[in-house]
Amino acid sequence: MQRLLYIFFATLLITLTFQIKKVSAQVNIEKIRNENKSALSFGANLNIGNNNVTTVDMSTLILNKLSKNNFLILKANYNKGFKDNKDFIDNYFGHIRLTSMISKRFGFEIFSQAEGDSFRALQLRQLNGGGVRLEIIREKLFNINLGLGAMSDYEKIKNNNFSSRLTVARFTSYISFIKSFKDSKNRIVLMSYIQPRVTDSSDLRVTIEFLIRLKISNDFNVYIDNSANYRYDSRPPVDIKSNDFITKSVLTYEW
Repeated sequence: MQRLLYIFFATLLITLTFQIKKVSAQVNIEKIRNENKSALSFGANLNIGNNNVTTVDMSTLILNKLSKNNFLILKANYNKGFKDNKDFIDNYFGHIRLTSMISKRFGFEIFSQAEGDSFRALQLRQLNGGGVRLEIIREKLFNINLGLGAMSDYEKIKNNNFSSRLTVARFTSYISFIKSFKDSKNRIVLMSYIQPRVTDSSDLRVTIEFLIRLKISNDFNVYIDNSANYRYDSRPPVDIKSNDFITKSVLTYEW
């Protein structure tokens, strides 16, 4: 628990530092892409009795509008869980993306992403790539966006039975639907990512993210984010299932 507190306050400090200094230095980034925003989210669960379970979810998101058509996005997330003093959740995620729009509806993107999950035998997955972004529908209360590109995929797998390292090239694409509401800051976001291997399309990863954001304070920018994420990997490591489905609710403060 002491380690979790250190991580929480370190995340808060990093978020404040970026926001105050205005440093220009996936996952859901669509919901604040065209704004200068920072957000900190925290979720926790504690069960004591027949099952002693503790889970903590912390994330930070920073968007810096470098110029009229250039945006920098930084997102980080850490999840930890204990059951009867034994780990059963331990994963991290980091994403940085630069978007440059050359017109109202068309632009280019480059990104880098790192993630790990000890309970999926994933020590490190490092993605680096780029592509184009098309804003198909861009209205005040409704948006549809499409992204197409390519990336390198480095993966380091390790569990009790084996370890491996692999680097491949993948196509990457996403589509997002964003619905906002006129009289509130409530929002619904649906995103889907598809990432087939360039040399073998049967080696495929799919992610679907659904988010409902509800504002709970009229005086402060405090929200409840309710999300459901589905992940599919056609070729997971041995003893790891192809499908993952995760639901969670977290408290988010945005400024």
